[in-house]
Amino acid sequence: MCFSANAQYEGPGEAEIRTKVSDVMMKPRVGQYVVIEGRLTKRLDTGVFMFTDGTAEIRIRVDPRTLVDNPVTETSMVEIRGRIAEDFRSTPEIE
Repeated sequence: MCFSANAQYEGPGEAEIRTKVSDVMMKPRVGQYVVIEGRLTKRLDTGVFMFTDGTAEIRIRVDPRTLVDNPVTETSMVEIRGRIAEDFRSTPEIE
């Protein structure tokens, strides 16, 4: 028996297309998986940073254990993979 499904998968393993931060900020889709590339510009708290790709800035959350073996400076180019979320201030961020 054969079934046809009309659904779009979003998550790890889907097409790895880089997204502009400005696009995320203009039309955030909570839960959408994104890949962004740029720099961490400021540490806000443990595991919380401001990130820019040159088009806009967004807050990101990173598991602090990730950075232990991979030190990053404000000039390091990094790739962030995560999902769009909204915090209590209703501004998009990537987790």
